[in-house]
Amino acid sequence: DWIGVCREDRLLAYDLRLGRVTEVGSDPPVTWSIRGDGGGSAPQQVQCLGEGFVGITRVLPAPTPGPMRGVAKLEFLGTGSDLVKEVPGDERYFRPPNLGPRPMGRRTVIASSGELVALGTQDTPEVSFYDDRGVLQRVVRWTGEDLDVRDDDIEAYVETLIENAPQERAPTIRGLYRDHEFPAALPAFGRLIFDQTGNLWVERTRRPGQSGNSWRVIAPSGALLGSVALPEQFDPMYISDTHVAGVWRDELDVEYVWVLEIRKEQPD
Repeated sequence: DWIGVCREDRLLAYDLRLGRVTEVGSDPPVTWSIRGDGGGSAPQQVQCLGEGFVGITRVLPAPTPGPMRGVAKLEFLGTGSDLVKEVPGDERYFRPPNLGPRPMGRRTVIASSGELVALGTQDTPEVSFYDDRGVLQRVVRWTGEDLDVRDDDIEAYVETLIENAPQERAPTIRGLYRDHEFPAALPAFGRLIFDQTGNLWVERTRRPGQSGNSWRVIAPSGALLGSVALPEQFDPMYISDTHVAGVWRDELDVEYVWVLEIRKEQPD
């Protein structure tokens, strides 16, 4: 589910099914069992944090038809803190008997760097920063955009599903979404990634069918440093001060590892 460089440049990988973090390449293997909330279910998201980990565990309410949103538990595991913070979870949609992510719905996302974790619920254009004991350090906000869901957004979303499905499925897909309850607004942003200098990269929202792959860069102080445009179909995974590494997918969805140089505009 996750792989990252942390703990003095050691490479760690998280197995969601086993709830286990493994140090890749160590001999003998080093592993950590990650079971949040007193040994319960394994977190859906995990990041390094100080000498421990931070995780997000989704808790869903009893399903009722239509959109729903439970809570998420932000847990500080092995950091010396037993604090569990409840925050809004991912939006889901229940169409009996199927329960899945809500189309164009909000998710709770985290990123960590050293002893700092950034958390966003995508409700509003803001990110909260906590230390490794769960103490709120600051909240960073920026100017929001017009993210109201329009009819052409819904049409583009459905048409994308049809393009990626067998032709005979088109009438069924249109029927499924004819009376679907879409959100009133798109998520305020997407993923969060810390670079190796402590800057937070915040993915800009893209409307369905819209091109672009743009990220805001926020300094540890909360100041906006600027925006970075990345290639289409490129998923950043590791960011240094000079390069971005990640996975790019071609038109056949074949994956390639790319390392890109960051070109910074020089001030006048």
